[in-house]
Amino acid sequence: EKLEALISTWFSTRETETKQADERVGKITVGLDRHLIGDHDLTCLRKKIQDTFSWYDENIKDNYTKHESPSFPIVQSSGMGKTRLMKQCRDSLRAEGTMENKISSALFLCIPSKGIPPDDWRKHYDGLLKIPSGDTEHDRQTLVDQLSRYLDTDGRVVVFIDEAQMLLTKNDGFAYSCIKWRIREITNAKIVVVFAGTSTNLGRLYMGRRPEPGFSRDTNKSYYNSEITNVGRKVDEACLKLYPPFLDLTTISCYKGDDASQRFVTDLEKSLFYGRPLFPVLLTEHEPKLRIRSEDWRAHEHTVVNPVLYAVLKRMMLSIDGNAWMDAPDSKMSILATRVQMGVSTSFEFIDNATAKGYANLVEYDVDDFRRSKPKSNWMKSRLVFMPDPLCASLAMGMMRKSWTLRSSNGSSFEYSGQDARFWSREAAWSFQQGLFLPEKGDAGEVMVALHMLFCGDELREKKDRSMRTFQIPFERWLLKLHSAPPAPPQPMPGNRSSESVRRVLPRRTAARTCKVVSEDTKRSKSNPFNALDSESRNATVSFIQVCRNYFRSHCWFTQEGLEYMYKA
Repeated sequence: EKLEALISTWFSTRETETKQADERVGKITVGLDRHLIGDHDLTCLRKKIQDTFSWYDENIKDNYTKHESPSFPIVQSSGMGKTRLMKQCRDSLRAEGTMENKISSALFLCIPSKGIPPDDWRKHYDGLLKIPSGDTEHDRQTLVDQLSRYLDTDGRVVVFIDEAQMLLTKNDGFAYSCIKWRIREITNAKIVVVFAGTSTNLGRLYMGRRPEPGFSRDTNKSYYNSEITNVGRKVDEACLKLYPPFLDLTTISCYKGDDASQRFVTDLEKSLFYGRPLFPVLLTEHEPKLRIRSEDWRAHEHTVVNPVLYAVLKRMMLSIDGNAWMDAPDSKMSILATRVQMGVSTSFEFIDNATAKGYANLVEYDVDDFRRSKPKSNWMKSRLVFMPDPLCASLAMGMMRKSWTLRSSNGSSFEYSGQDARFWSREAAWSFQQGLFLPEKGDAGEVMVALHMLFCGDELREKKDRSMRTFQIPFERWLLKLHSAPPAPPQPMPGNRSSESVRRVLPRRTAARTCKVVSEDTKRSKSNPFNALDSESRNATVSFIQVCRNYFRSHCWFTQEGLEYMYKA
């Protein structure tokens, strides 16, 4: 019976690990040989580490009662360069400083207890952090012993932990709590731990109520702030703050000047160098490469067959496989918000999923604002944006064409099939009616008009290239399409999506009037409505496939240093 239980546990663990590996777009070490272009993010990260060391400063009155532990997370969606940034920061810390003020540093990779690391992990990481499956004292000791080489020392130490979301997956974040308690031990070392991952839980999970003993701490050790008193009473955990997550990853389009971009022909391939740093690496270094050749989709009856693209789209669908996404509102909202700026999301669950499982970018996150005003409250403030990312936008564009299909491999039973413009207009209207999104300017009409402008371009692109690799279309033909085909109101949905509820979220003016993009002089020309266009305008093209938020105005980029870096770049 014990053997059967062990075999069952082993197969269950391997199945979970295999599923996690399948959902990863590329190997964890892909692209780590490259450095992120620019040093603004590195400078910001080093400053935040230095500020966190102040946790140990005895000159700061009651500092320990303000923050839970000398640690903070880097929370951002996949492919934004978190690992590369930590690796560069580790290397820069090792290269600088004298023996007196030198900061020791190490980079660890989290894997399941029975997981298999990448073959080349030693090339980039200093060690593995295997997550125990239980929550006993032995599990706690096993976990912290893996870090002892760097924690049981003197001086200042920075430990970077990659894929830290794995610390939260079992036993209510037991492993996460163990590490936080370990760095609170009173020793000769001053330790700062940086957790990097995609889960927003890294920024809001507390260690557990203090000073109650538990297996996540060693009851024989003395801790900073282990017995907090305030007028004779123990201070509740809600009175302590968490250091806010590090969100300053300005890596979108950091490879736009890469020489490798000159080797590619299609608009889709050339545009990848303007997106998140993962995608150019997948295009040039990853096998199988992220490319769509015309003969590939012609051989499969106009179905795009590409395992890497399928993995990217699956993340955009928030890990929903195949056409099950049509019954998943969050998946549809992720596709819509990737294509057009929908406004402010009112669902924290969607924000969490879109960051952890998808490609949304967290730009504001503050749990303590609400905890200070309401100590017993679980409310928090967060905000995300969908960045200008051509690959994600092109896949969302395909999902908005009825004839477009993407399959992971020939013969696979799972595929994603697109829907028509009327379907997506209806879903956008429903999301506003249900309050899932609040339009940035208070009027959903501009979102509908933006969708119409995109749909008109998509129709022309599909005629040029059924695989949707081509973005450029003639400006004149696009303008004519806008003028001749005003957007129709979305059809009512069954159930609570009545025609009246849909009508309430549409603009007061009709969409046709809103789409008056042709000048009065042009309209007067009856023979050809575009006779008024000059020759330069006739040769112009339109290439935009995404209408997104101006992220320069987002929270984490609104600094003088950040704007100066962007300007000089």
